[in-house]
Amino acid sequence: KDGYNRLEHQANMDVINQALDMNLFNILKPQFGKEGDDWFVLYGGDLQSGICGFGKTLMLAIRNFNGEFHKEANNKQ
Repeated sequence: KDGYNRLEHQANMDVINQALDMNLFNILKPQFGKEGDDWFVLYGGDLQSGICGFGKTLMLAIRNFNGEFHKEANNKQ
């Protein structure tokens, strides 16, 4: 029973974390697509002036984008 509860808790946390990862993406509505084997998420005009994230899956690219967005925001403070 305890193992089942732990597994259920982890599944619930995974759902919550994925929803949190999607918040910024849903608010900003950045461009996204596939470049070769990798996915990209881009907010801004181009890769040089915008904020972008990359990953082997779209979800990994979104998580990378979120990290880059927060780095950029922290650098401007």
